[in-house]
Amino acid sequence: MPDGDFSHFWTAIEKACILFRQTAEQTAEALGFVFPEKEEKGFRQYADMVKEEMKK
Repeated sequence: MPDGDFSHFWTAIEKACILFRQTAEQTAEALGFVFPEKEEKGFRQYADMVKEEMKK
């Protein structure tokens, strides 16, 4: 249940990203695609920037 705590929010986001990546890698492999590492890395950098901005 959400409690509004900043650290809990970001922990949930990070866990969701890990789960998404694992699922996307497995799906890509099963369908003969390559997981887009560059795009995923870019999203993670963006999410880190947003996290830092929200701390201010």
